[in-house]
Amino acid sequence: MSPFWGSLFDELRERGRNAALFIFAILIFLGLLLFAAQIPRDIYVNYVLPVLPVVGALILFGLVKGFFEMRARRRQRLNHGPLSADELKKARAKLATRRDQKAQ
Repeated sequence: MSPFWGSLFDELRERGRNAALFIFAILIFLGLLLFAAQIPRDIYVNYVLPVLPVVGALILFGLVKGFFEMRARRRQRLNHGPLSADELKKARAKLATRRDQKAQ
């Protein structure tokens, strides 16, 4: 493997899962561009262009729906009742042990 690819994969490992997902999305996008370049102009104008607004609307609908679902999950996660006395005691003990470990 060349030094370029080796350093790229090392950087991806350091950056985590999202960097690899980004590179994968770019490769798919470039592949789709190459595929679209092979479509003849008359087929593109008569069949592909009329469908693009519908596809765009479906993608937009999915993004908006996902956004509102994410907000609902976040609100649901934030609505927790107060901790019981036992839970508070355990949490304080845990924090105290962490503080003691950091002090050493």
